[in-house]
Amino acid sequence: MKLWFANFLAELRRRRVIKAAVAYVVTAWLLIEGSSVMFPALLLPDWTHRLVVVLSIIAFPIVVVLAWIFDLTSQGLERTLLGESGADAERESSGTSVASGVDSSASRGLPPSLDTAFASIAVVPFEALSDESDDIYLARGISAEISMALAQLSEIRVVRWRSPPRDSNSTEVDRKAGVDFVLTGSVRRRGEQIRIIADLEDVQKGRLVWSEAYDRVVDDIMDLEREIAEGIAGSFGGENLRDQISRSVGTDTDSLDAWSLVQKARAFILDYGSASLASAERYARDAIVRDPGYAAAHAALASVLAEKVTGGLSESAESDLAEAAREIDEAIDHRPNDPLILKLAGNVWSYAGEFDKARAALRRAVNISPYDFGAWGYLGFTLAVSGTDSDLAEAHAILDRILDLAPQHPGYAYWMHNKALACAAGQLFAESADFARGAVERQPALAWAWYLLANSLAMTGCTDEARIAIATARKANPALSPEKYVAFVNRTSGNKSVEDSRMAGLRAEQLL
Repeated sequence: MKLWFANFLAELRRRRVIKAAVAYVVTAWLLIEGSSVMFPALLLPDWTHRLVVVLSIIAFPIVVVLAWIFDLTSQGLERTLLGESGADAERESSGTSVASGVDSSASRGLPPSLDTAFASIAVVPFEALSDESDDIYLARGISAEISMALAQLSEIRVVRWRSPPRDSNSTEVDRKAGVDFVLTGSVRRRGEQIRIIADLEDVQKGRLVWSEAYDRVVDDIMDLEREIAEGIAGSFGGENLRDQISRSVGTDTDSLDAWSLVQKARAFILDYGSASLASAERYARDAIVRDPGYAAAHAALASVLAEKVTGGLSESAESDLAEAAREIDEAIDHRPNDPLILKLAGNVWSYAGEFDKARAALRRAVNISPYDFGAWGYLGFTLAVSGTDSDLAEAHAILDRILDLAPQHPGYAYWMHNKALACAAGQLFAESADFARGAVERQPALAWAWYLLANSLAMTGCTDEARIAIATARKANPALSPEKYVAFVNRTSGNKSVEDSRMAGLRAEQLL
């Protein structure tokens, strides 16, 4: 009951209901006092003063209800959105709607430049001080959740390192990522007891600025990422940052088993191979069984199914895409303002060819977490294939920015592919070939990029190189046959012109 009342009071404050009520009471009192003096002087009948009192009382609940529903923004009176800060509500009111998929140019922009961040932090995956596989995933999951928590702070740029060398240190991470701080940590579990140590180092000054040890029983670690993120925010001296963490962070499950399974699924998804995706699917489905209301589990399953289809690993693309759509809708219903859910939804909808919904979700995600360059990369893909000149120009601007800002990001190869795709859509086939080469140099197993490279090479007259690229694509991922690649292109092209640009060279040289 106390928790409910505290949450309700916080919501009243967030929606400015208390402020509006106090302002109204003060205004009404002044009006009543003024009328008691002015009306007799104007020889008005006594009932007019009583009318002012009665109307003031009647209007009070109306003002409270309107304050709950609406908010005064720079765009005028707007409907308040559930679970958002006033700033986020203002952005949403002038931006996009995930439900309707309606786009608005007011929500468009570019990833912020690095010098606009109050601080930049590299989050190194926490080290498990045992060789147990569950402990390794637990450690990775905790650091991943901290990354997501910090990424929602508008002033903080987060760089997440997936697999640092065991002898890596903050100086090396800083040299590669150009960050101000490095967060490292360790996890040690003994039975039901767990100790987590987190250290934040100022790499510019070469000193430890914050360190904390947390001793918990295993079942009590669900909200630990919030505590650590708040501790980091507090080390910057910012109560505002702490408030942002408190408003935006938190998992929607009480099941540690479900949470751990989702962390495993997310780790396996990133490998994209047949065995890894099969494991990820199994973990995600098991997490849903353990907690059917866990949004991240539904989103993880949707992501796995979409990746299976895109990689040619699905036995029935239509069935898997339909299930992915149901699962991501379920996740959005539970967590409509979670940037991770929105990002995964945008990616799933892009692969399914639902570009309006994908753009709306991804614009919302980058509004909430402007330094999540992964979400910007997904948005770049969706815009590149939409088939309009304005979207294509925006795709180039976004992709150029993140390729320049984050060369060490684990998604860099995919951004290079998306840039090559944007160039191909604009008939810039030589440039497309250059970026596609960069993509496969970073990620040789990326069969899409090899197919795209082959197409662009064929369009520039480099037929022999194109044939080599096609052979390499089929070797990199035998499951992604030319027929399945054609289906992928058809599904993810906004119009016939984009589809032709992605296929003309392959068809002309009979490479399919």
